[in-house]
Amino acid sequence: NDGSKWESIDFCKTYFNANGKLYLLPTGLWKQNNERYAAYFFENGKVEKWDSLTATSGCSYFNGAYGVTPPAGYTNVIFCRMNGAANKNEWGNKWDQTGNLKVSGGNLYTMPSATWSTVSY
Repeated sequence: NDGSKWESIDFCKTYFNANGKLYLLPTGLWKQNNERYAAYFFENGKVEKWDSLTATSGCSYFNGAYGVTPPAGYTNVIFCRMNGAANKNEWGNKWDQTGNLKVSGGNLYTMPSATWSTVSY
């Protein structure tokens, strides 16, 4: 039982890439005011879908990350910082959003600490 492997970024990336989920690691301005996080999936010719992100566990290097399973057949996603007091995922409850991103299972999207909408992965 080698607990040190959980401190390796390479191990954690392999762990996340193995299950096809998308991960958001909010930082800075995206971590205040008791917000929650959601993903908006869209694709030409399909009904858009919202899904809430859930906190991840199991890989200490990425503590604070949130995950979501993308629906099959959707290649576009927007991550949103949502009003934590509102349970419904809709644009009216959104505080901030990323730009349009491509769905790529296993990616960890990170927020630069001083921005509201710029995401890298």
